[in-house]
Amino acid sequence: MHVCHIYATPRRILASLMPPRSHRPITEATAKELYAHAISCGHPQCNEPLYRDEGSGVRALNSRIAHICARSEGGPRWNPDMPEAENRSASNLVVLCISHADLVDQKQLVAQYPVELLLQWKQAQLDEYTRVVETGRVAGWALTDDEAAEVVEKSERSTTINLTAETIIVGGMGGHLGGAGGGGGVIGSDAATGGTGGDVTINLEGQPGQFPGAGGGGGGALDYQGPWLPHTGDGTAGRAHIAGYDGGDGGDTVISIGDREILRAPGGRGARAGSGERKQTDRLHVSALLPANAVFVDNALAHILYGGWRHVDVIFTPARIEMPMLVVVEAGGVDAGEYTITIDLHSPDGELRLTASLALVIDEPGDLVRVPFQHTWDFQADQLGVWRISVRSETSTLAVYDLMIKQPDAPVASSSVKGVAT
Repeated sequence: MHVCHIYATPRRILASLMPPRSHRPITEATAKELYAHAISCGHPQCNEPLYRDEGSGVRALNSRIAHICARSEGGPRWNPDMPEAENRSASNLVVLCISHADLVDQKQLVAQYPVELLLQWKQAQLDEYTRVVETGRVAGWALTDDEAAEVVEKSERSTTINLTAETIIVGGMGGHLGGAGGGGGVIGSDAATGGTGGDVTINLEGQPGQFPGAGGGGGGALDYQGPWLPHTGDGTAGRAHIAGYDGGDGGDTVISIGDREILRAPGGRGARAGSGERKQTDRLHVSALLPANAVFVDNALAHILYGGWRHVDVIFTPARIEMPMLVVVEAGGVDAGEYTITIDLHSPDGELRLTASLALVIDEPGDLVRVPFQHTWDFQADQLGVWRISVRSETSTLAVYDLMIKQPDAPVASSSVKGVAT
């Protein structure tokens, strides 16, 4: 029996209590310098002007100052070794149109816009300014004090979503593309933003938005975990596979005044893996539910390292627990089609902390249809006691595994594994 110990050093504890580092905002003088040496958006294929002419001599800001290396720790392209003076200087800043300023800082797209690329954009923007000056034309944008203050204020705060559609849907909508999660909408202060839908990638594992009202996550991976070893005994052997994880539903948008809720709009429903057309049956069973140090499933063979935990020792709570598990579903005699398998994690006080649904696809019915797969929980254990893992179908609970999380000197209470054969 293997016992997992999780320790947190004093340095790590101290670091977790300290607020993220953050440099001071850019100055209005730096804003004036940047705009004076720019003609249009710094994106090489974008000719958007930095201001739009609204007529009668009135111009509207159409750009933002983007940090090449983020101003705050945890931000896009954050450089912990960059001094504050350099971070807020013109050398670390580039002027972009509103759309591209938002684009380069999107969390899921940051890797596409590294520091080196943005530095190339900045240099190209300066080169464009030089070429215009050499033609003898008036170049750059001279900002008034009020305009410089507006640029700094709008560049340093969170991106504002401008709602221009004739119809505004407050609740997040489910995804329409294969594997795409729906974007979410919110109404709130300048810092309130709707969650983005799941990415459409090769494995289609989109994530649900993280803000209230965010859209559901994308459908599961196209991860055909099979075919399995053929059955050589009596009866017939069928074929099945896991089509992937279902996307999580978006959270509700709630608008309140004080303690009074005045509006609630439901979030979008996450996309379902596979075709999304699910059947129900009472013939599904789970023959193994086994937490382990490591689980790897390869063409019908399940490789397990140190399996069958009864308890996990932690020094402090909350503690991060990463728990791989082997799950083996038995689907003998089940008709062809797609079925939902749901795995839940409950805390000692009975609260549902995590849940994940998968699409089990029976390609060919048979007397023996066995589908092993690996699932991993990654969670914060903030309570000591028995945490319950359960596997269920749409009609019944298929297996339960109780795991105690305790301090090293605490006795091991009796734990149970119900409905499981390993």
